[in-house]
Amino acid sequence: MNTSFRNATTALLLIVAMWFSSCSDNQPDYIGVIPSDATAVAAIDLQSLAQKSDFAHSPLLTMGKKAAQLLIDKETQQKIDAIIDDPSLTGIDIKAPVYAFQTPNHFVGITMRIDDSSAFEEFVNGLSSQNLCSAVKEHDGLKWSALFDDIDFTFDDNTLLMMQKFDGINSMSSEKATDMMLALMQLPTEESIVSTDKFKNISKLEYKDMQAYFNLAAAPEVIASQIKDYIPSGISHQDIEMVIGVEFNNGEADAAIQLFSSKPKVQGILDDFTHSFKSVSGDFINILPDNTRLWMTMGLNGEQAITQLKKIDKIKDMLMAINLGIDIDNIIRAIDGDALVMVSTDDKTTLLATLGNTNFMNDISYWMESAREYGIKFSPCGNNQYCIQADGRTFYFAVNDKQLYIGEEQFTPELFNTAKHDNLLKDEIVGKNLFVHIDPHSQFGIINKVIVTADESGKLSLRAQTPNIKQNILYQLIKLWKL
Repeated sequence: MNTSFRNATTALLLIVAMWFSSCSDNQPDYIGVIPSDATAVAAIDLQSLAQKSDFAHSPLLTMGKKAAQLLIDKETQQKIDAIIDDPSLTGIDIKAPVYAFQTPNHFVGITMRIDDSSAFEEFVNGLSSQNLCSAVKEHDGLKWSALFDDIDFTFDDNTLLMMQKFDGINSMSSEKATDMMLALMQLPTEESIVSTDKFKNISKLEYKDMQAYFNLAAAPEVIASQIKDYIPSGISHQDIEMVIGVEFNNGEADAAIQLFSSKPKVQGILDDFTHSFKSVSGDFINILPDNTRLWMTMGLNGEQAITQLKKIDKIKDMLMAINLGIDIDNIIRAIDGDALVMVSTDDKTTLLATLGNTNFMNDISYWMESAREYGIKFSPCGNNQYCIQADGRTFYFAVNDKQLYIGEEQFTPELFNTAKHDNLLKDEIVGKNLFVHIDPHSQFGIINKVIVTADESGKLSLRAQTPNIKQNILYQLIKLWKL
């Protein structure tokens, strides 16, 4: 097949899907073809994304139409234009969301609801007449074909299922893909995703533009790589699951992320980690300097936190290295309340924490001796303040009225007098278990602020904001990409 012809046709099919697909209020019964052991599932409101990105005026739409005019006859072009104007002519339910999924044996599938199977079969026959798909086969009420010889699809009166046969870089046999596809079309409800907690967790997500479920083993590497190193020892990353919901609004993008496990023992470990956090009381709300790149506050139960941190091998190794010179374990145990971490625009790091006790100060003399053995200079430089010099860097360690300070500037009560107080942040911070304020300083194009919060259930919420609150953030991103 002519490559340009194939690419143009693929673009047109994508355009039709993006321009007219939207979420339905009805139960998406056609997702019954997704197996309960699917390692990844995504529901996408493509029409919402198209509208928010102003896809109607996108160069991609114009380019696709022009390419088609050069490659197909006038009669076919008229049919394509008619479908773009009224996609219901394909027989596909244009009000239903599109679902994509991955099976444990590396099949990737897409399922959509069919509203008029006769119209859809006529649409498929039209594709076949243009040599875009094979002739339709039929058996036991199921009909199937192959698009471009490598994307199998089958349909009945309710469901369209497309499968791509991937196994690493090697394609599976067409027969195996067809057998898999037809078996999924006859999947019993109890073996379908609709009967699982993962589907219930997806359904609970408040953000609808994009929703997804991943077993961590199948999650995109950009996500999985940030989590795998911080999984408690004894737990396989295959035991961790997550759901994500994303929505694009004027001036901001919102996302919600929830980690969970279908295995009670693993879920218990995740709950224990969440319970080591406590609600932020707001001790450090007034400390938000103008030159802060990252500002993170959390409520901590130090006794529980150190227990949970030592279950994570990477953090455990880091704590062991620090303990060679300073008893970081007892410092963390002493924290009982708010903790604050700040990173300035010149990459200076500051830590503040509310202490339940200062018993660890009794070991300062021992720390100074043990630190010297490892080439660390630990010396007094004020009342309950010490200077730590190692690897060419200097840190200051101070305790003042049950507040711990560790930073790269010598502590004085006036150190944060230049801080600003943002009343708008107060309601967002107090009561959360975690609050993170990131100022990218134009490192990410149009994004000028990122806020991450976590509640007592362990759910993470993320908000990315732009200075332009009148335009949809997706439109701004697409416009930036076009440039």
